[in-house]
Amino acid sequence: MIFSRFLKINFVNARTCGAVKIIFTKNDVEKSYFLYAVIFTFFIKWLIMKKTTVCGGNMKTGVIGIGAIAGVHLAVLEKMGADVVALCDIDTEKCHAANEKFGFSARVYSSYIEMLDKEELDIVHICTPHYLHAEMICHALKKNINVLCEKPVAISYEQLDMIEAAVNSSRAQ
Repeated sequence: MIFSRFLKINFVNARTCGAVKIIFTKNDVEKSYFLYAVIFTFFIKWLIMKKTTVCGGNMKTGVIGIGAIAGVHLAVLEKMGADVVALCDIDTEKCHAANEKFGFSARVYSSYIEMLDKEELDIVHICTPHYLHAEMICHALKKNINVLCEKPVAISYEQLDMIEAAVNSSRAQ
């Protein structure tokens, strides 16, 4: 377990493989948002590069929100040869364009709830506007799907509490 003033990271050695759980505290967000965001951004880049396989097999990956930042996620996933099986955006044309651009054959959804219900995902990347993050994180965690979310993960203390409760009740790592 690594503690710092800005971030608490809990490395969990699960039966399948090592995993990483990030725990956010209200004071961190309130006092040091800028530095916290910078640290989180670099950590996510490292996580994408180091933690995309489970015991030698590619994780089944889904991406919600195919806007500007999703292009970065999709480019890295493509470069790594990740198994992107589902893309979701309210504008499904963006999903089809991403499939074509990055060479994926992912199924396309216009509803993230439908995608999370139908697909057997190991991880979902949430690349939507910030006010949608908490609801999507909680829904994915209820399905025991690992989450990689763009910052900020929440925009209120209530949302942080909701996410914390979802993390504690989920088997996702």
